[in-house]
Amino acid sequence: KSAPGQPNIEDLSNLLKLIHKNIEA
Repeated sequence: KSAPGQPNIEDLSNLLKLIHKNIEA
């Protein structure tokens, strides 16, 4: 997992994917 204090890029990417799915739906 990411080191302490590092942004979790994977979680951000997953959120963006979910947002795009919601927009397209």
